[in-house]
Amino acid sequence: MNWENKHTTNLMVLSLWLCFWSQSLIGQQVLAIQDTLKVRQLQARAQELYAQGQYSQALQEADAAYQLALTIDDEQGKADARYLEGQVWTQQKDLDKALEAYIAAAETYQSHQAMRQASTVYHQLGRLLFAYQYYRKAIAYLNKSLSLQSDNAQAVQTLIAEAYWKGKDYPAAQKQAVQVLQQYPKLDEAQRLQLLNIAVNSAVQLKGYPMAIEYQKQIIQLHQQQQQPLATGMAYNNLGTIYRNDNQPEAAIEALQRALNIFQSELKSASATEKCIIYQNIAATYSILEDTRSAEKYYNLALESAKVSKQVIQEANIKNLLAAQALITNKPATAIRWAKQSLEITETSPLITLDQRIDSYRILAMAYELSGDLRNAQLYSQQQLVLEKEREQKQQAAQQAQIQAQLEIERKESALRTRLASTAQQEAALRRATLEQEKQAQSLKLQQQELDLLKRNKELQQAELNRQQLERERVENLLKITQQNALAERQKQEVDRQKQEVEKQRLRADKERAERQQQAQELQVSKAEQEKKDIQLQQEKTRTFYGALVMALGAVLLLLVAYGLLQARRLAKKLKRQNHEIENQRQEILTQNEELYQSQEELQAQRDFIEQKNIEVSRANEVLQARDRQISSSIQAAVTIQQAVLPYAEKINLILGQHLLIFKPKDVVSGDFFWLNQTPEQQNILIVADCTGHGVPGAFMTLIGNTLLDKIVRVWDVTEPAQILSRLHDEIRIVLRQETTGNNNGMDAAVFTWQALDDQTFHCVFAGAKSDAYYFLPNAPETLHILYATRKAIGGVQSESKFFEDQTISLPKGTTIYLGSDGFADQNDSKRKKFGYKRLQETLTKIHTLPFAQQAEILEEALQKHQQSEAQRDDILLIGFRI
Repeated sequence: MNWENKHTTNLMVLSLWLCFWSQSLIGQQVLAIQDTLKVRQLQARAQELYAQGQYSQALQEADAAYQLALTIDDEQGKADARYLEGQVWTQQKDLDKALEAYIAAAETYQSHQAMRQASTVYHQLGRLLFAYQYYRKAIAYLNKSLSLQSDNAQAVQTLIAEAYWKGKDYPAAQKQAVQVLQQYPKLDEAQRLQLLNIAVNSAVQLKGYPMAIEYQKQIIQLHQQQQQPLATGMAYNNLGTIYRNDNQPEAAIEALQRALNIFQSELKSASATEKCIIYQNIAATYSILEDTRSAEKYYNLALESAKVSKQVIQEANIKNLLAAQALITNKPATAIRWAKQSLEITETSPLITLDQRIDSYRILAMAYELSGDLRNAQLYSQQQLVLEKEREQKQQAAQQAQIQAQLEIERKESALRTRLASTAQQEAALRRATLEQEKQAQSLKLQQQELDLLKRNKELQQAELNRQQLERERVENLLKITQQNALAERQKQEVDRQKQEVEKQRLRADKERAERQQQAQELQVSKAEQEKKDIQLQQEKTRTFYGALVMALGAVLLLLVAYGLLQARRLAKKLKRQNHEIENQRQEILTQNEELYQSQEELQAQRDFIEQKNIEVSRANEVLQARDRQISSSIQAAVTIQQAVLPYAEKINLILGQHLLIFKPKDVVSGDFFWLNQTPEQQNILIVADCTGHGVPGAFMTLIGNTLLDKIVRVWDVTEPAQILSRLHDEIRIVLRQETTGNNNGMDAAVFTWQALDDQTFHCVFAGAKSDAYYFLPNAPETLHILYATRKAIGGVQSESKFFEDQTISLPKGTTIYLGSDGFADQNDSKRKKFGYKRLQETLTKIHTLPFAQQAEILEEALQKHQQSEAQRDDILLIGFRI
């Protein structure tokens, strides 16, 4: 019975513990799901407010969604909130905040492997920067969108082509437009038309007139299919202009006449603006054909149309053209009259343009010189020079402003990424601290649950004791009832005995009375005596019977009493045994209570110890966070300095043109660097170096190397690669005092110079310090050529018998060159196997003919596939370009 009760108690305790644990786990899951749903609801509400144009409220809801997602570590929720914030700031034309939100969203999506969403964000970033005319950065983000899982590749590639065109990179614009047209033959008409226009305009800028003519004819065909006469007419006008520029005036006249026929027949209500343009182009073409009469006729028609449409600038331009036509026909007085009329318009109109005024002054100077009035000719010539200088200054200022704007947007982007990285680190530290606190809270909670379970166990044991006490009381009550029943039975027996005694006394009295009656009647009636004897005999029998009956009843009662006493004795023994067991259980419970009290004291001591440790950990965390902030600030300053020292993007694009640049520091700052310069003699110098160490020590070496290279090349005018390496070796030994300090730091380096001999050939020189160079010839793209470096490093103790040597070669235009550090080839995989130079060379052989952006994508993908989860072991630097 005792074992069964104890087993039942243990089962109840275990059931209660499982119940508490499962409820806690389910509760946590339910809360997590509820929080995630709350994030989605806030996001949906923010999206709805954004669609309604309620931007302030949309930002509030998006920020609430972000804060909640941050609390529950919901990466998808954080990225969605930041993306919506970027859309809102875009609508409110706040570029800085939109950039910050978009970049944060894209990086969060990428870290969460949500590549489609990241691609969409990069597409929006590209569109935003395109709208602000930051075309180069727009192209970079659009290419990044394409490198991910883009759902709208056609639109992205079309926008890239337009960005190249707007940024005046006409070769890239033409190549991109043609590539998209060939890649997607079933483009919708609007996109196809946009790409054709980019291809045509780029080809015209590059003087590739045959290609421009071909694509312009496709534009005409599209407009004809769409039954758009006005657009068709303007397309024929553009075709005529291209023919004229290609020195095909007859074909130009034919195309322009077709345009004019469309405006006059199919578009009787065509505006004077379109007619003015066509008349002007026809006149210019007749002027090339030296048909003076026709040229003047159409110039006058164009002038009349300009006056009708009230286009004063166009009117001034046409008058300049009439003046130029008069000069061609040796009519200086007419030329002066037209030029002065044009000048009057441009000087009085608020729509003044420098170009038209310069044209007017040039024509006037030439006309007065032709007529012999040298004083006026010199006067107008000086005014022309003044305006040309002013125009050049404005163009330079605009170009400088554009460069500054590009640098500013890059600076902002760098600062944003730095701030986002710092914020991410702080959030990660906060999450770690939160997780640690939750872990400690969970531990305390488990301890509290254990205490609760012990308390519950004690309560159950107390309840069991109470139940046993009640059982004892019930048994005692039964014993009392049995005793009371036995007492009642004895009392009944005593009553029966007294009744028997009374009966005996009554019988004796009857006997005596009968004897007296017998004696009194003895003499009277003998018969009566006989009857009396019979009666007495009968009575005697009756008494004998009742006496036997009483004796039998007495014996039965005695047997019942004896049985009751026996049962009572057995019950007493059983109660004694149970009392003994109860006493043992009581002693055991007292022992368990003492153990519980000791456990509680130990738990209290542990709780006090944990609280003390928490205080110590909190203080240590504060110290570590302060140190972390100091270190992060220092490293960030190092990043800023290193980025300022490295060549800036405009300089790289100017010297290298389209190029490949993979620059991946192992830590925040890098021990790899590159140096780029162009001498006044148009000799280009590229130096790629891998310094000893990485991180901050390596970064210090890059600053020393960069400073020394500036002095060697720019101050000392040393431009031969071998001499550059020798001087650099000597200077590093001097600067680091390696003779006396034993410091052995240095670097591996490769120096490559190239200078154009003619339009198709370059004079190239290479020298290397344990760093080779690769190149591919355009007429043999399947063959990799290697320029081997000297097996001698720069700095430290080196063999004095080895000297850096120049390797001079002539390379044709279009040769692809690659320089880099050993970081790419030395990267390990999970089995500590390196990527290897052989594999790198094979990869370059396969991809070197592709666009550099695609090459970079393939190389980084190959490196990531090889590296997988293995940490980067060294700084990586690889540069590729075509001469």
